[in-house]
Amino acid sequence: MMAAVMSCAMLCVVLAPDACAQMQVPAAQDFDIPRQPLQAALEQYGIRTGQALLYETRILAGRFSSPVVGRYTPDAALHRLIEGTGVRADYVSAHAFVLSLDAAAPRAAARVPAGKARYYGLLQAGIEQALCADPATAPGAYRVGMRFWLDGAGVMQRFEMAGTTGDVVLDEKIVVRLRGFSVGEPPPSGVRQPLTVLIEPGDRATTGDCAARLN
Repeated sequence: MMAAVMSCAMLCVVLAPDACAQMQVPAAQDFDIPRQPLQAALEQYGIRTGQALLYETRILAGRFSSPVVGRYTPDAALHRLIEGTGVRADYVSAHAFVLSLDAAAPRAAARVPAGKARYYGLLQAGIEQALCADPATAPGAYRVGMRFWLDGAGVMQRFEMAGTTGDVVLDEKIVVRLRGFSVGEPPPSGVRQPLTVLIEPGDRATTGDCAARLN
């Protein structure tokens, strides 16, 4: 993940292309994720499985993943990946999970409150829906980071591209799709801003598209 994107953010949402496709019963997949900084390992996991990742960036600092090599279901692979890190995963939807510190582990603090976890799930779903509304902006073929600020009602008041997709036309389409974006309800206390979203590339031939999300 781009350091410039992450250095200023307290929340990261990583949208892999499969997050816009209909979720099927998880099947075992082949994984080859070596031990590495936990944030990088989670990005690889998200691209491989299509799960969306939601987490406060500070909790991953200085942590390393456990290696995941072999054939696992996405759920089993995730738990193996974070084993021994002091981080736990809680699913907030069929497409996304929130990472928080495990209260039983050393260095741990309180878990992400349920209200914040739910809000992050709404945020992730809303961004997916907005980007999936135009085939050109559907996640899958580009990588880009963005930062935005919400007002007290949950409506985006400020938006910044953190880098570029490499295509100025696509950049503008993304801006148009997210202009006026609303989570649908006010952010709960403790949600720090700006919020950062990182969209990862992937193979649409294997991860699907947004058709199911829009139907």
